[in-house]
Amino acid sequence: MQYSVKQVLDLFVSCSSGSLDRNMFLLVVLALAVGQNLFCDAIRSVCYDEMRAEFRCFDLWPPFTNTNFHLPASPTSQNIQFKLFTTHNRHNAQILRAGDTNSFHSSHWDKRHDTKIIVHGFTSDGSTSWVVDMTAALLKHGVNVIVVDWAAGAKGPNYIQAAANTRVVGGQIASLILTAEQLGSAPSHFHIIGHSLGSHIGGYAGSYLKGRLGRISGLDAAAPLFENYGNDVKLDKTDAMFVDAIHTDAEALHEAGLGTVDEIGHVDFFPNGGRNMPGCSADKFSWVQLLTGQISALTDDISCSHGRAPLYFTASINDNLFTSYPCATPDGGCTKCGSGCTSMGYHATPNFRGLFVTTTKAHYPCYGYRSINTRRTKGAFAIVPSFCRVSPYWSDRSCNQATLDHKMFLRVIIALAVGQNIFCTAIRRVCYDEMRDEFRCFDLWPPFTNTNFHLPASPSKQDIQFKLFTTHNRHSPQLLKERDLHSFHHSHWNHHLDTKIIVHGFTGSSENPWITDMVAELLQRGVNVIVVDWQTGAKAPNYFQAAANCRVVGAQIASLILTAEELGSSAANVHVIGHSLGAQIGGYVGKSLKGRLGRISGLDPAAPLFENYGNDVRLERTDAMFVDVMHTDAEPLHEFGMGTVDLIGHVDFFPNGGNNMPGCPPDKLNWVMLLTGQITALTDDISCSHNRAPSYFTASINDNSFASYPCATADGGCNTCGSGGCTSMGYNTKPGHNGLYVTTTKADYPY
Repeated sequence: MQYSVKQVLDLFVSCSSGSLDRNMFLLVVLALAVGQNLFCDAIRSVCYDEMRAEFRCFDLWPPFTNTNFHLPASPTSQNIQFKLFTTHNRHNAQILRAGDTNSFHSSHWDKRHDTKIIVHGFTSDGSTSWVVDMTAALLKHGVNVIVVDWAAGAKGPNYIQAAANTRVVGGQIASLILTAEQLGSAPSHFHIIGHSLGSHIGGYAGSYLKGRLGRISGLDAAAPLFENYGNDVKLDKTDAMFVDAIHTDAEALHEAGLGTVDEIGHVDFFPNGGRNMPGCSADKFSWVQLLTGQISALTDDISCSHGRAPLYFTASINDNLFTSYPCATPDGGCTKCGSGCTSMGYHATPNFRGLFVTTTKAHYPCYGYRSINTRRTKGAFAIVPSFCRVSPYWSDRSCNQATLDHKMFLRVIIALAVGQNIFCTAIRRVCYDEMRDEFRCFDLWPPFTNTNFHLPASPSKQDIQFKLFTTHNRHSPQLLKERDLHSFHHSHWNHHLDTKIIVHGFTGSSENPWITDMVAELLQRGVNVIVVDWQTGAKAPNYFQAAANCRVVGAQIASLILTAEELGSSAANVHVIGHSLGAQIGGYVGKSLKGRLGRISGLDPAAPLFENYGNDVRLERTDAMFVDVMHTDAEPLHEFGMGTVDLIGHVDFFPNGGNNMPGCPPDKLNWVMLLTGQITALTDDISCSHNRAPSYFTASINDNSFASYPCATADGGCNTCGSGGCTSMGYNTKPGHNGLYVTTTKADYPY
């Protein structure tokens, strides 16, 4: 589509009140390249004058893609308060203010003492029972205790907004610590103790302080919207000099687990295997409570193990050392010190590394309840009956046509626990009768959180077609149908030959010139070639929907391969070659076939909505017996990089360093084109390196072996084969090589 300068500027003005600088122009062009519908969300940013200059601005660009386009609210809107307690004021908090040294001078804060900062999580506040108990226990050690109360920012039911707000809270804590530093206290003397979302707030504070923070204790760090994301988004070991994490509810979210399973600290403690804590209900899901409308009791059961982490930490301060043993896995049952034991909680020491296990009892101080009362925000549950339409037998009919089975009930309860506002999207599920039974159903539960709550469209709606080319029909494709044996029998498909399956990407089709060229080259090898045309599902401008559609396309290809197997072919003899989103589709094919697929060649696999996600969502090496990946546009998205930088194959090739391919414009932003409205030409320039991958692969089939060298980094400039040996990039890559390889190309075919 061609856009005028006026349309470009109007699009900008309609979504942004910011100044029209170079960066905003970049965002405009990128929006036009990947889908205009993304533009308004992508360019949104906020800057809060009340915050320290270096922390005051927030946007939604990667890596901050985890909160569904929610920007954090201001410190004032969140009513963030820093409540100081010392041995001189055990019960009457004094208010400290970030950037205000006078608030420190007029308080009992003592720079000679270490400072402990307690941060609560979702739907909680600074006066919740465990915070009060922990404060009292800490004061016995003569330290400064600052309780961070961000109740307004953490309130239910909007968990997504609360997760976004953590960035601002972390920035304010970092600013407070820098204020204290002006008065003679070093960040290394500060220890942040955060529960659930509070753990990630600690991570943001440490990140802002560039790792100078002394310690962060993550108490069952929240999983939803953080697990499976990169370290810039969540608490990780680089955020402080020492990071220790306690995992008490490390189960999958669909099993009502609220804490992360990721090992995020220098030391990660998994008491009792990291889930189902003693004293908590063995079965989080109680039909009696559900059917009798005991919602508060039921949600307390669900959050019981999650809430144990701060209670264990409190007990550890003065009453229980929780001797912990090094172990390979959380449920390893280790009871020997081996290289050394340590203590879980307050007395954990920085000289240990790795995973440790321990056991607890049900009661304090070993641990369990003492006078602890689980608090909940009343509003989070008071509106359940009207929302769910019927009580006590709730129905999800307002959001979903699926049957109300045990899993659906669990989803209702999780929605109540983490935020009612995400309920309708969280439980959405589609099943397509036209698909093979084992592949036909799709939902939005983790790990499929990457497509902004877009479910894949049906095969019919996407008009997925399988076009067969052989040496008997080089130019006139024959249509194959998955699960239709007759379509194979009445074609030139030959089960004795290997089969190559080509899959295009976003805005592509089977008519793309690179596909025509690749088919012609492959047919010289005497193979079956199947071109997957899903252009309706891949059409612009909705990249989110296209990314979601990949799951259905992958399942349909897998079903086609299973049909071929009924006729004597083997999945091991099938090779999927996918470009961009097509590469990710190849991954879904391999997952559906449980790794029995022979080979996947990922040609610059798409980064947006896949990079920084887990292996279940994107192409990776276990999806086939051999996975080779070519990276030609491996730059950050804000620099117009469309391909992933992740090493995801058995062999990953980075020609010319993996970006800025020869023959492509060195500067993707051409101001002349932009200002004269040549948007099509400009987007071609932007995607030039991304599109080199299929061109290189085509050239490699018969014309160029692309000798490649093992290397430690993409831009290492290696040119010797070393002990591991060299290999060829592209079609002639052979299994047996592993790791990162580099090569160089020229500007023109055959490169």
